[in-house]
Formats: sequence, structure tokens, C-alpha cells
Amino acid sequence: NVAEIFEVEQPYIRQWNLSLQREIFTGTAVSATYSGSRGVNLTRIVDANIPVGVIEADGRRFIPRNSPRPNSAFGQIQARQFDGYSSYHGVKLGLKRRFRSGFAYQLSYTFQKFLDNGSNYTGSPGDFNTSNTRGMHWKDADVDKGPSAWNTPQTFSANASLDLPFGPGRRFGSGAAGAWGKVIEGWQLNTLLRLADGPAVEINQGGNRMCNFCDERPDLIPGKTNRPNTGSPNRWFGDPEDNFEPSERGYFGTLGRNTGIGPGIATVDISILKNVSVGEATRVQFRAEFFNVLNRTNFHPPERSRESFGRGSGTHPNASFGAIFETATTARQIQLALRIDF
Repeated sequence: NVAEIFEVEQPYIRQWNLSLQREIFTGTAVSATYSGSRGVNLTRIVDANIPVGVIEADGRRFIPRNSPRPNSAFGQIQARQFDGYSSYHGVKLGLKRRFRSGFAYQLSYTFQKFLDNGSNYTGSPGDFNTSNTRGMHWKDADVDKGPSAWNTPQTFSANASLDLPFGPGRRFGSGAAGAWGKVIEGWQLNTLLRLADGPAVEINQGGNRMCNFCDERPDLIPGKTNRPNTGSPNRWFGDPEDNFEPSERGYFGTLGRNTGIGPGIATVDISILKNVSVGEATRVQFRAEFFNVLNRTNFHPPERSRESFGRGSGTHPNASFGAIFETATTARQIQLALRIDF
């Protein structure tokens, strides 16, 4: 039914949130925020001419080999249809503290859950998108329900700022004057810590065991984990046959969408600022910024090696399954800058 496939519904999203903030001590405030959203009639890409098949007694869809397409005059028909959806729930907790001495810090923790049936993490070095995610079947939107590519279950960040107590009127060097006073005054130290879980990653299989267009997934071996993680960039998901096996021909694989979890991110940035007032209207600022100061290697998700079993028959384990070829952040970088405001 072509009208059923190409019927267009207006996509829309509902959003809601509730925020509470309170100062519990002088200079100290806590906050709590709940946010939610619901996306309806979102687009997803499907093969609109894949055979319908039959629904068996256990509820699984089965498409026998050589089943006729709904429109026998065409082969694959790549189409967008408006049966996608999403849901998001997240809680963010925060703490801010400021001291009279010029020291301040802020902590933020977020716990969230984001589900949908049409997003992916792909590209190099990595992008979130919906346009290249191919649904398994145009009649089965729910079979692709899973963690969104934007789903990062937990994130934590902390930043701090300290005005160093040097210079005229400060704790150290209060009597300094002239050029020496200008040298030791106006220094500030800042740091930022960021920690985040890895993104959801689709684990695929090759071989076109059900369709030529959709992103097929393998079967999960009973009792095995659907989110293997060795911690090694050479084999992030381990060997394919440790947890998965090729899906039965004509059936959707039993592994859910986006069950894999990519590497998390941890970075520490530091900056040193020096402010100097020149006259009444001019200020000179020197900045030395150190990004990823610990030089930690943050790996990119295994985007180009998610295929668990090779092409052709789709029964041979992929030798490069779970291999990581790129990093998600740069190595340590140092940046120097001079700024003049007048």
C-alpha cells in the first residue's frame, strides 16, 4: 500500500522541565533540574519495497527467501517515513561555591536516558545523525527501538577558579608598587575536569541475510552480554563469536539496536591568566591554556568496525570487529594568547 508507506505526518516534539535552586549557605547554592522530551512522527529511512513476510506464533516476522516485493516493478526503494519517535528523561544536580578569597568552584552531575528508533553515531572523527540510519523494516518501527546515539548515561564536570593572592592590597606582596606590583598582580588559575560515559554504538552484521538495505544485527547468544567491552582499542567488543552469532535467514537478529557502548571521555584542562590594567581604559590579558593536560588518550567509538560477521554469506567472523582507528580528542595542546581591551 503506497499510501500507507508514504503518508506524511508533521513531526513535533514535547518538552518539559522543572528546576529548583537554593542558597544553603552564604556563597553556596545547590540546584536540581529534571528535563524530559517526547518526539513524535520523526523521520527514519527504510526500504519501502521490502517484502512484508509473515508474523509467526512467537511474534517474530519471517521473510522467506525469494519473497515477492510489494511492487514487483521495482527493487529497493529508499524512502523516508514518519513513524520515528524519541523519549528523553534526565536529572542534573549542581553545586556552586564562592569564597571571599577569590576561590570558586562548580560541580555538575547528569544522569539521563535517551531512547529512539532512528539515530546513529557515525562519521570521522564522529558525528551524530539520523539521516544515515536505516530501519530494519517499514512495518516494524519498534524493532529498532533502543538507546539513542545521543544517550550518554552519566556525565560529570567540575571547574574551579582561583585569583592568586599576589599584588598590591593582597595577602602576599601587598606593599609592592611600580613595575614589580604590575608583574605579580592579576594572576588567575582555572581548571576544568570532564568525565562522560561512552555513546551508544550499533553492532551490525554483514551478509544481507534478511535485506539488502537495512542495518542488520546478529543474534545474541543466550546468556551472553549484549554490550561487551574489553577496554582494548584493538578489539573493543572482543571476538564476534564470544557473544554473537549470525542471525537466522529471514529473521531479524535478536541483538537490540545500539546496545554497544563506546569508550568514555576524561579530560583535564588548565588555564593561567594574567590581567594588567594600563591607564584607566586599557587592559592587557595574557592567557596560557593547556588542553588535555594529562595527555590521556580518549578513543573514538569503533564506528568503522561494527560489522561482526563478514559479507557474502555473513557467517565468517570479521577480523577487524571492534577495532578503533581514531581518537575522539586531541593529545595535549598548549595555546598562548595576548588580548588587549581598550
